[in-house]
Amino acid sequence: MAHADALVAAFADSSRHNRDPGDYLTPRLTRTLAAARRGDGAARRRADALLAQGFIAWARDLDTPRGVNPVVTDPAAVTPFDPDATLAAAVRAPDMSAHLAALQTRHPLYEALSSALAGAIAKGEDVRLHAANLERARTLPAAPAGRHIVVDAAGARLWMFEGRRLAGTMKTVVGRPDMPTPLMSGMIRHVVTRPYWNIPEDIVQNSIAPAVLRAGAPEVRRRDLEILADWSPAAKPLDPATVDWAAVARGELPLRVRQRPGPGNMMGRIKFMLPNDLGIYLHDTPKRADFARAARFRSSGCVRVEDAPRLAAWLFDGASPLAKPGRDRTTPLPTPVPVHISYFTLAPKSDELQADGLRRNRDVYRRDEAAMVRAVGLEPTLLAERDFESRASTSFTTPARSMP
Repeated sequence: MAHADALVAAFADSSRHNRDPGDYLTPRLTRTLAAARRGDGAARRRADALLAQGFIAWARDLDTPRGVNPVVTDPAAVTPFDPDATLAAAVRAPDMSAHLAALQTRHPLYEALSSALAGAIAKGEDVRLHAANLERARTLPAAPAGRHIVVDAAGARLWMFEGRRLAGTMKTVVGRPDMPTPLMSGMIRHVVTRPYWNIPEDIVQNSIAPAVLRAGAPEVRRRDLEILADWSPAAKPLDPATVDWAAVARGELPLRVRQRPGPGNMMGRIKFMLPNDLGIYLHDTPKRADFARAARFRSSGCVRVEDAPRLAAWLFDGASPLAKPGRDRTTPLPTPVPVHISYFTLAPKSDELQADGLRRNRDVYRRDEAAMVRAVGLEPTLLAERDFESRASTSFTTPARSMP
């Protein structure tokens, strides 16, 4: 019964993962296990089915956030939960305690928040904020094997990871409260050096057009903008004096506007592209003073990075594409790198993720209140017992030495 005992111990320790042990360690399982320990063969088979059911529910809940639905812009950025593979790996495990410990060894940011949650529970504190942030951390890769980037929009920070090792960190500037940076997971597949900035239509309508109406066509030249006839690669330039800027400002005339590459370009020297329909990516910026601010919520949703050359060198193993000539040049990464944009109003105090407690980040986007409700008190993920009753190989009550 060693495997069964290890499962029961894992179920009982679920609180530190913001899960109710009673969701898995049910009275029915407890009674059936007691009968199995007395030598009842039918009870042992029933216990195996209940343990398999509880294990899959526990493993799925460990892997799946509650009340957090980041936009996944690239399926390669996430690993979907596979119940069959998860159950098969557990059944084959020679040491169930070690196997379950490995499943609970997750992303370093998750582990920092999980430890804080366990401490808050032990002190009898209100844990709703801890729980909400732990659910956000649950969207991060559980067992990262390669490079990946984590952006914390609430703290306006970026972490660079190589597996579980922190390779570097830097400040970011993220979306304004009225244009918040979304929770999302994607892949940086290429970068663009010395890029054009294709200005979003809402910015053209609400910012560019009113400025041109106030200052006249010279404002287009002052901002180093190009007005194009359409969105095709061979679009012809338009004379700004021929554009009905009042119609653009009213939203009646969509207009393609881009800013030429150069020292004043809002994309800076490089864009780190995550193919997505939201128009969200990481990029350099000429507005360096913003990084000295404590509150760095000033973009239109994209993530401006403090040290773009360092990030580029890391992504390209030191061979930065910024060293190559040419403008608006696209360079694919040697290996695509996942990017996970989250929102931690509780986060490790140290950028190096040392165990020195948590800092509180201001809830600029006002996401916590709803998240604290969604992160607790939800129904557990339970599967039908019949899914497991016919699997003779699913045995957690057989002595460990006879397990395949």
